[in-house]
Amino acid sequence: MLLAAVGLGAALGGGMAYVEVRPVEAVPDETAPPAAAADAAKVAVDREEYDFGTVDADQEASHDFVFTNAGTAPLALAPGMTTCRCTVSLVDTTAVLPGKSSKVKVTWRPRGAIGPYRRTVSIRTNDPDRPDVTLTVVGEVTVGLRAEPPELVLSGLGIGEGGSGQVRVWCNLPRPPLEVTRWGLADKSTAQFFQVTWEALPEAEVRREKGAKSGVLLRVAVKPGLPQGPFQQTISLETNQPSHPELTIPLKGEVESDISVAGPNWSSQLGVLDIGTVSSQAGAQRRLLLVVRGAQCREVRFKPVRTVPEFLEVRVGETTVIGNNEASHTPLFIQIPRGCRAANHLGTKAAKLGEILLETNHPRVPQVRILVRFAVEG
Repeated sequence: MLLAAVGLGAALGGGMAYVEVRPVEAVPDETAPPAAAADAAKVAVDREEYDFGTVDADQEASHDFVFTNAGTAPLALAPGMTTCRCTVSLVDTTAVLPGKSSKVKVTWRPRGAIGPYRRTVSIRTNDPDRPDVTLTVVGEVTVGLRAEPPELVLSGLGIGEGGSGQVRVWCNLPRPPLEVTRWGLADKSTAQFFQVTWEALPEAEVRREKGAKSGVLLRVAVKPGLPQGPFQQTISLETNQPSHPELTIPLKGEVESDISVAGPNWSSQLGVLDIGTVSSQAGAQRRLLLVVRGAQCREVRFKPVRTVPEFLEVRVGETTVIGNNEASHTPLFIQIPRGCRAANHLGTKAAKLGEILLETNHPRVPQVRILVRFAVEG
């Protein structure tokens, strides 16, 4: 095989095409007598343009063009000019015998370009009447699957209450029609509070969505019982689409209640106390405030029931009532003791966040969960 790379200015976006010429018949016998001077090759192509239709931006498409020698002398094929800087031509220059055929395979790789495209590849021949044959491939590049909205946000959930949300998943590929075969959740600690169901979207609704060929409606239900504060999840969908067997949809929200947390390095959006990296010899201590509002503010008490890792030390301070029984503040002291072992709880896949679980006597907020990001060196 002869490998040649040909580059020209890119048009209508980036892309990559491969051209491969494969002889259908065996190589002619070199001992055969040479053709007479009057003999000549004559090229004939089954088709010179092929429409790939809709192509996924992450996939490739290919088509075999059949070249036939309708002349009386061997037909030679070689790569010519192309309309893409990224085009690479792979050509077998073995001559095609009279009456025989060879295939030219054109493979198109979109490389992320979105929208319609038109690309041409030139094949040089020894046909005196047609020294160049232009092959054209056309189509449209699209994103195979997309979620609307791309992230599901469920805010304002009351403590002890449930909620719900919807996501439409559109498939821009013509076939097969989109189906969801399985679903799962990334955070197993709160997975029991979520339920995902789905159904195919009606054809009339699919037709109104630009570019869509099929779609699925996801219904996400949140069961009562999620701990107070922000939550994050990731929904993983398995589909019947070969080019997109899996799709992930971020899910986040917040369970609001009469109890909140405040303090330095505390992210109420994430529900995380960020301590950072500390030395085992020095240790560290942080102070948060547990704020209670409402009629129960004076009576609410907190009790640590679990820490991850176990060496985290948690102490609840004295409660102070603010104003005319409108709110109360209870300090919470979190300590990484000196001399503790090295640990990594920075929140990566291999190093999960630390956790503090507090039990309360509030009638609607039985637990408060605090996540802690830290690492211990030494």
